[in-house]
Formats: sequence, C-alpha cells, structure tokens
Amino acid sequence: MLLEIILAIIPIAWLIISMAGLKMAGYKSCGIGLVIAIVEGVAVYHMTVPEAITGTLEGVVSAVWPICVIIVGAMFLYNMSLRTGAMDVIKAMLASVSNDKRVERMNIIMKNFFMIYLVLMLSYLLTMHGVMNHVQ
Repeated sequence: MLLEIILAIIPIAWLIISMAGLKMAGYKSCGIGLVIAIVEGVAVYHMTVPEAITGTLEGVVSAVWPICVIIVGAMFLYNMSLRTGAMDVIKAMLASVSNDKRVERMNIIMKNFFMIYLVLMLSYLLTMHGVMNHVQ
C-alpha cells in the first residue's frame, strides 16, 4: 500500500521538482512526467500499452475539451458585446467622465477586464453545470 502511494507520487514529484527546482519548461517537464507515468503504469501496475495510450488520450481530451468550450464561449460573448454595441456604451460612459488620456487607457483596461469577467463567468457556469449533472 505504501509502495503504491510512493509510486503514484513520482510523476507529480517530478513535475514539481523539474519546474520549480530545475526551471524546466512546462511542455518538457510534462512530457517527461507522462513518460514516467506510462512506464510506471505498464511496468508496475501491469497495464497493457493500449490501455496506457487510451488512458493518456482520455486524459488529454478531458483536460482540453472544457478549456476549448470556455474559450469559444467567451469569444462568442465578447464578439456579441462588440456587435451589439454594449462595449461602445461602456466606452462612452467612461469617456464622458473626462477627456483625459488616462481615461482612454482605462477604457482599454476595462475592455480586457470585461473579457476576463466573461471567461470566468462562463467557466463558473460550466463548472456548476458539471457539478449539478454529477449530483443528479
């Protein structure tokens, strides 16, 4: 039992050590960590190679799919706010306060924060949808 716990920690420990201690790039560190996990799964836990590959693909899809959905949804909402003129209303309200150049910079910052807000709200809604579907 203790040996299994230690073996399960090895790929995670590699990621922490390689990125924090060795300052290795994330894609290199994760690639090596993936190889460590696959070799460990095949050698120690007696997985077949196709099981290890399909498990890897399932992990990639389950990690990338929600991110892609959030990005596409946020882009849709952002473009919709631009086309409907909602962003222009916000700019006009801020620009009417003052003719100062700093206010124009605040418009740009506000536009970026609005995009971030949309992404966060969409990710929250998708997370809650997943939680609610899991509970039912």
